[in-house]
Amino acid sequence: MTQNMQSSEFLERLGTSDLTPSTVLEFMFDNGFATPDKYPNAFDSKGNVLLKFESQKNYGTFCPYHDNQTNGDSFHIYNEDKTVYCFNGGCLASRRPMGIIEIVMSFAFNLDHSVIFDFELSRPYFWKAARFLVEHFGNEIDITMSDVTSDNKNYKRNSTEEILRDAASYYHFLATKTNYSKKLDKYLAETRFFQYGVVPVSEIISKYQLGVTPTSETRDKLYQNLIKKKYTKEQILESKVCFLDTKGEIKDFFYGRIIIPYIHKGKVIGLYGRDFNPNGDKKYRHLRLEGTVRIPNGLDGILEEEEFLLVEGEFSKLAVVALGFSNTMESRGVNGFKTEHAEMIQRVRQNNAEKCKRCYLLFDPDAAGADSVKKIGARLINAGVEVLVCRLPVLYQEGIANFIDPNDLFEIYKDNAKKEFDKIKDEAISLDAFLLLHELKKESPKNLSEARITMKRLSHYFDSSHPLERIFLLEEVLTLFETSLDKDSLRPYLKEVWLNAEQKKPVEGLEKAFASKNPFLLVTKSEEFFNEISPKYDFVILVRDFDLFINHKFSKSILLDDSFIKEEETIIRKKGNNVQRGKIELSKVDKTFSYNLLEN
Repeated sequence: MTQNMQSSEFLERLGTSDLTPSTVLEFMFDNGFATPDKYPNAFDSKGNVLLKFESQKNYGTFCPYHDNQTNGDSFHIYNEDKTVYCFNGGCLASRRPMGIIEIVMSFAFNLDHSVIFDFELSRPYFWKAARFLVEHFGNEIDITMSDVTSDNKNYKRNSTEEILRDAASYYHFLATKTNYSKKLDKYLAETRFFQYGVVPVSEIISKYQLGVTPTSETRDKLYQNLIKKKYTKEQILESKVCFLDTKGEIKDFFYGRIIIPYIHKGKVIGLYGRDFNPNGDKKYRHLRLEGTVRIPNGLDGILEEEEFLLVEGEFSKLAVVALGFSNTMESRGVNGFKTEHAEMIQRVRQNNAEKCKRCYLLFDPDAAGADSVKKIGARLINAGVEVLVCRLPVLYQEGIANFIDPNDLFEIYKDNAKKEFDKIKDEAISLDAFLLLHELKKESPKNLSEARITMKRLSHYFDSSHPLERIFLLEEVLTLFETSLDKDSLRPYLKEVWLNAEQKKPVEGLEKAFASKNPFLLVTKSEEFFNEISPKYDFVILVRDFDLFINHKFSKSILLDDSFIKEEETIIRKKGNNVQRGKIELSKVDKTFSYNLLEN
């Protein structure tokens, strides 16, 4: 009997069916798949199930995977979306939402979550879980056993994955075993100036499996190569390494390019092509063929390191590697490094605190680069990583700023590129210090009054900076003010409010609030109010840095006082929390307070 259904079709049918996570979970508990010895957190002392199995769209209940559940509502069941998720940050089910297939893998097969959440490791169990669902819920999902049964019981061949592997191999062959190798060597050594690096070009090509696309008028060399490997036309087009042109002819997607494969756990998951011609159309200079997963290139290589570097693009990474730092990964812009990637690093650190302790951010010194540093830095700090920012030089020609990226270091400094980069890395500053300088540069106060107001408004940045770092930054801060400003008048003020101020946390009271049995968190941006109320209540949080705060996950409802504005309330609400904003009035007689909601 042949397998008639692909995994994508099965998931689509499952997603449109009437079957819900609540129904599947109830079945697991009713039929002995979930027992007190396996899931002690799901039962009380008398052996009664603590979880609720309801039909409503979204509700919270006890989590089967972790203890210390004071409120019993951290495990959210989204019946409409057919997922479950735990809002307890340390829980196995908090890595990402679990679908019905993964629920079966967990309860029916007792698979570890490290397997469930890994695409490659979970593959052999997919159809086992599918057959389990059809066996017990076939009517609800309208799928028969014949649809999900095959003679070999194996996961259906992933032709796209194999084609990406063979395409990368073909391009790498051209780059190392044919005359195309001379073209690539020359480009990297002379055009990119990697000849001044400490790592040989040949080693970089080999280690990162760099490739070259063939040049021919027909533009179908890869396609012909894949046909010889017995792939079908449909499979090749589905992989997107080739496409149909307007004449109906099949053409290779990449042409006249250097190829960099995206590799994760030894698998090629995507391809990047950079135009050889530096004067080519900027619109098509970068071509990316996304693979099965979106993940930063080089993530595997940094997880076992104590410190690592994070850069913006593919060639920035190769440049840093050429300078001798193999513990480097690329983000592909601010949106390429996501919260879930930071959480992967966090899980590594939870197992071994010596891994991924420190990250150096190395982005272009322009507005877009600063934005990436701000957002990615916040994600890494929330993952428990120390974040330092490397500041690349800005060269001025006739008053025009030229922003330098890692690739430019070779061209500018030649044999001294490594020495210059080591200096840049050694002089890296904290994220708070970087953001303080960035914001001051944007505003450039013109008089003493403006300077005082600006410094007070940005106080959460220098409050979080280490006192020793403030000493080195003082004069640099002063250079960012207007030249007409009396620096000698401002210097004593800065020394008073900055150098001698205690180091403060960007978000205070988190641990105490999370441990509180109170069903909600009271959040304020007023330090005065926090100092007044926090001794009386254990569920109060002070926010000095809003960007860091919103990256946290909260399982409780949130009460914002009137120090927050409507726009900030909206941002927090979009994170999926139950949020209310109001004015808090404290009683002068006892520890009670009243809360008057503000109109939106």
